Amino acid sequence: MNLDDYREAMKEIPVDTTELEAKLYERIKTRDKINNKNKVKRTVPALAMAFVLLISFFIWNSNLFVIPDITMKVYAAEQEIVSLSKEFVTINSLAQPFYGGYTVDPDGSFSDANITYNIHLLCEGEGIDTITYSCSEEKITRNNRSGAKAYYVENVTLPVEEYNNSAKDRGDDFICGFYGEGEATATIIRMIGSSYTVAYNNQENINYGLVVAATVEKEREFHCEDLLLTAKINMTDGSVITKKLLVAFGEDAFHEVQIKIIK
Repeated sequence: MNLDDYREAMKEIPVDTTELEAKLYERIKTRDKINNKNKVKRTVPALAMAFVLLISFFIWNSNLFVIPDITMKVYAAEQEIVSLSKEFVTINSLAQPFYGGYTVDPDGSFSDANITYNIHLLCEGEGIDTITYSCSEEKITRNNRSGAKAYYVENVTLPVEEYNNSAKDRGDDFICGFYGEGEATATIIRMIGSSYTVAYNNQENINYGLVVAATVEKEREFHCEDLLLTAKINMTDGSVITKKLLVAFGEDAFHEVQIKIIK
């Protein structure tokens, strides 16, 4: 039989494809079921992870909106510690400024007047790391301080004998020093600048003063302009809380001082 005869004979043999098609269809359905199961297996962990991330996001953001309870306080000299608020707190008249000075020209006019206030600020609250107090945005040094509206200093108390022995070497930050007749201790005022930072647990161990520029119309009558202070409270979680304080001075700026939180 040649090839052509074979082909003609095969055409005449009937072939039943129904069973073959059924098996092929069953295989396709089985494969789809397996693929769908695999998709479900992959989707369930993904959805679970997305759910966990969503819950974590809401928990985290809810913590962001929780503002820590921070209390600011002030004390000066003999005055007891007083909590600050958005209402003015008057510094006790007994808590007098630490030092006041000015220059008198030959013609009797006053210049370079300033007052060093013995005002001490405190912050209280959970999770506070450090506090940075600022009275000016410009950099204030010992050389340009005469033109500054305010700056911070450190008040150092030491025995008179030690004060006299240190006269030749008091450092570049030395501004002035003094003691009264018959007193056993002297005071040195050292320059800090427009800001200083203090650790939360070290707040009560500092003795910083706030120097405010003043004008003098006649002897011992000091006048100062209102002053804005900034306290940046650095939290242990890395966040920062900012407080704005307004310091207002009365007609007698040497004794009349008020402080309040404005923000």
